Amino acid sequence: MFPLPLFPTIADDLEAMDSRQSVQHMNTFMKNTLIRGVNNVYDTASHVNNDRLAYHFLRYATVVFDILRVHIEGDQKFFSTKNAKGTSLVDFLGIADSYAAEFSVLYSAVQGMQKKLQSWIKCPATYSSVEFRKTLETFSKPMLQSMTNQRKALDRGHMMKFCAEPEMRGMITDNLHWLASHSDVAVLLPFVLSHHDPATSARWPNVAPEGLKLVPEFVNKDPICWAFARFDPITKQKRSSRTLPSV
Repeated sequence: MFPLPLFPTIADDLEAMDSRQSVQHMNTFMKNTLIRGVNNVYDTASHVNNDRLAYHFLRYATVVFDILRVHIEGDQKFFSTKNAKGTSLVDFLGIADSYAAEFSVLYSAVQGMQKKLQSWIKCPATYSSVEFRKTLETFSKPMLQSMTNQRKALDRGHMMKFCAEPEMRGMITDNLHWLASHSDVAVLLPFVLSHHDPATSARWPNVAPEGLKLVPEFVNKDPICWAFARFDPITKQKRSSRTLPSV
């Protein structure tokens, strides 16, 4: 099953699009960063060969799953937001029950993963790459299913019928603000930049220049963590091979 497949993307300027069309693409780019993160965790897991390296690797894996959890919560908030007519997206699409069931399964799985990671961090000597990979294989199925269904739900045809363009743009802005307020930006920004392939789009993520100037400072707060990522969060260059920091 691994590596998990990425979703198709476009390189267009999403900010210039009708927001009811761009919302699916914006959400897809973020989902792909998370899939890359999970793929990287799975690939690296079996190459961690000492307790000290395991400790730092598990901290990196924790970052991946912490951000995945916030993304899931953010999607839940977005899909439950009501339009001007008082109808939420899940009700409009007739998927309220199935969405709630998928959310419950995936959210519980993420929480279980976070608990397992924390137990290993407390005692790195107990870390098992075999157990971790098996858990990831089981976890990946509901994750991909949920992500696939959400992408389908955000289809342009549905969004055009759901609300007016300014309303959707406001929903996106509110959701981004929610995400920022429920994350540590000093972690979120380096994560996104180190798990997005700029070859797929140089226009996403749309980060203000003043934000980009802070990235080196953010990375230097925890350089070992970001050394595991496949892209350099500062230069955005792809690292030629698996990176295991010297610790």
